[in-house]
Amino acid sequence: MDDEFDDDDPEFEEMPSDSDGKDERRHRVETLFGGSVQQEIPYNFHTPYGERVDEEAAEMLGQIKINLAESIRRKDIRPSVVYWTCWMQLKNSRNHTHFDHLCNELASLIRGGSLTWKHHQMALGMIILLLRPDVPCSPIVAETIIKSLVSESLNIRKLGSSLMAVLRLQKRAKKKLTITPSDLLGEVEPRATGCFGERLDNACLKYDPQKTPRTAQEFDFFRFVNKTYVGYYLWPKTLEIYAPLAHQPSLRRNRDELDPSEVPIYDHFIEPQFLDDLVRFFSIEENKGREKFDTNRYLLFKGLFRNFGDTFFDAFVPHLRRLVIDRNKETAEASHKCAAEMVTGIIRGAKHWPFEMLEGMWDKLLPILSDALQNLSPENRDNWGTCFATMMEDGDPRRLHRIIEFLSLLAQTEETRTFHEANYLYLLQGGFSQQEWRIPATLNQFYRVLASKFDHPYKSVRDRVGSIVASSMLFDIEIPFNHSSNTESPTIRMFLSEVVPRLEQLVTITRSIHEPKSGSTEGALVAAAMPTDAVAGVADAELEEEQLVVPTANEEETKKLVSLCKTVNQAITTKISRSFQSLTGDMLQLIPILCHLCTDAFKDDELKQGSMVALTLLSQCQMHEVHLPIYLAAAQQAAASPNWHSRVAILDSLSVTLFSNLFMLLHSPAFVQDARSLVLGLLSDSRIEVRIRAASTVQSMFHSGFLDVSDELLGYFRQKAHTKIPRGQTLSAVSRPLIERHSGVLGMGAVVLSHPYQVPHYVPDVIVQLSNHLHDPHPIHESVRDILSDFKRTHLDSWREHKAKFTEEQLLTLTDLLVSPNYYA
Repeated sequence: MDDEFDDDDPEFEEMPSDSDGKDERRHRVETLFGGSVQQEIPYNFHTPYGERVDEEAAEMLGQIKINLAESIRRKDIRPSVVYWTCWMQLKNSRNHTHFDHLCNELASLIRGGSLTWKHHQMALGMIILLLRPDVPCSPIVAETIIKSLVSESLNIRKLGSSLMAVLRLQKRAKKKLTITPSDLLGEVEPRATGCFGERLDNACLKYDPQKTPRTAQEFDFFRFVNKTYVGYYLWPKTLEIYAPLAHQPSLRRNRDELDPSEVPIYDHFIEPQFLDDLVRFFSIEENKGREKFDTNRYLLFKGLFRNFGDTFFDAFVPHLRRLVIDRNKETAEASHKCAAEMVTGIIRGAKHWPFEMLEGMWDKLLPILSDALQNLSPENRDNWGTCFATMMEDGDPRRLHRIIEFLSLLAQTEETRTFHEANYLYLLQGGFSQQEWRIPATLNQFYRVLASKFDHPYKSVRDRVGSIVASSMLFDIEIPFNHSSNTESPTIRMFLSEVVPRLEQLVTITRSIHEPKSGSTEGALVAAAMPTDAVAGVADAELEEEQLVVPTANEEETKKLVSLCKTVNQAITTKISRSFQSLTGDMLQLIPILCHLCTDAFKDDELKQGSMVALTLLSQCQMHEVHLPIYLAAAQQAAASPNWHSRVAILDSLSVTLFSNLFMLLHSPAFVQDARSLVLGLLSDSRIEVRIRAASTVQSMFHSGFLDVSDELLGYFRQKAHTKIPRGQTLSAVSRPLIERHSGVLGMGAVVLSHPYQVPHYVPDVIVQLSNHLHDPHPIHESVRDILSDFKRTHLDSWREHKAKFTEEQLLTLTDLLVSPNYYA
């Protein structure tokens, strides 16, 4: 080890002897430890033993060395191998001695009390960095780390939380059994190939309130499977489970039965004063308003109760009761954070406790959790949410049935305070979501409770209800032509069957606002513009936005319907964002409803924005061939709406759907033809907003290759653009000849603008034809100017190459259109 340091290293050059030199020396030592040492030890200090002999190789050498002379004579082993093996064992023994000496020397320096707080912190940090999974922790090191938990220094206490690493090193190996799925399932044959999801062969892993262990004999009979992925897809050939508790190491041990490194931990935690100081320091506020759940402290408590069972549990109970009822504004946040960490560690550490221990723990812990829920605040809600989610993670629901029953009762609690109601739902979601597909009965019961809150008047509750509904439907997976999950949990079909009829009532109310007045000719004009029966009969009233108000009749019911729609928007948005397979055919029936609710009829920005987000996410989903007819029917229904906002919304949705599913849609000629007819029909809509949006959709179809610019389409647009406008007649915004002419101009403009950085052979002729409409009535001439302006902007950088595609006559015409006249010409 002497050659590890180089005297020429600038880090160790001689320092000045005056007081300034001492400060500089101290600073450089701290820099060395904070930089080089902390980086070198965890990354480059691989082992204190040097190069160790592989276990299998060592076993082979041991067998050969039984008769060393005969092995050498037969050349099974060379003498040099024996020499180097002995040399390596000697080196490992020497390194082990040096390593133990280094750790014990650092611990002795800390215990001596002669170090300053900074050097104390550095020495303790060095010890923690030296902890290794392949080297037992010495008792003096364990005691040093334990005492640092109650140090007056915050930084040293934080380092002391690394006691969880010592407890991890002391973890005793649990005996496991290797079984086949048939051993676990009994008479049910395991499914080795085929479908995923909930099946008869994995039903035994699901939680059934009627089949939970109620006695020690029943508890020992159960074979618990903690991981949620086991059995959901395919069964492995073999799987490991923990052996019955009778074959596991005992958790209730006397002090004499403990390992030497466990004795200091036992002695300190059995002492009431140490535990009082520990809880007092752990419940001190560090960052007011930003107290976050400390994972290291949770792991410390988990390791403590995992290794020592319920030895210290009764001593922790009074502290927990005091912490959860703390309502002092100055201390409540830190107190609840400490309680959440302790409760999580206790429950996770009790994973291998016997039945009697578990029942005693739940009998005392559940009332404490009830008190904690009664004292929730905005500051400690997230910490308790982490607690509930972590305690339910990777745990067999049959072992956790007591906490599941507690949460089920909490779900049925009628809470009049909105804040507590939203918080309870948040905690329930965190706990139930961790069990995924294995608690369908509980999720169905919870869903029935949530159904009464779909139209809740407060946003915080509605958002949480929508998020929980989406989480409960996470495993409702539909794969066309293959397999569906056949889940027993709530499904999207169940959800939509309840909410869609009520949403249609809301649509009816909005339509009563938008119905055209008697004798209006706009509906007939729009109907004449539509080429298909699906979009015939479209009518729209010429109403200003400020005139769109909700009728006063049944105002309370309307408010409930609006709240219900907001909840549905949240549920759809969350499901699409989280689900493994986001889109099902049932969800597409929401498209015309969402298109209709994108209007400002209710003067509600939350409703409008939520509907737009949900519609956008639905449009982005990957579709299957079986979804295309359903989507097309929904789009045609929205395009036939008398509300022009709905027609604009479905055009936006169609554009997004085309880009998200382009490669699949190109192999469906029927869909291409129907989508083309739909968009071209809306290109002749009576509302200019719809016509402009339809032109943008046609442009995106050309640009993406969904539609080809054919002679037939160009002829269609030219024919529309040549529609004669009768002279001597007053023109209005709903004049049919004017609408037809405008639609043709917009179609030709879509052809031009679909090629922003190139000029195909047909574009020059289209531009010249557009120039003939520059002096047409409003709004045609504005559209022509916008088209030519965009063309100039996108082609300006490479105009030298592009102008070669034009003839001299076309260039002259284009120059007259694009170049502003000079006053001095």
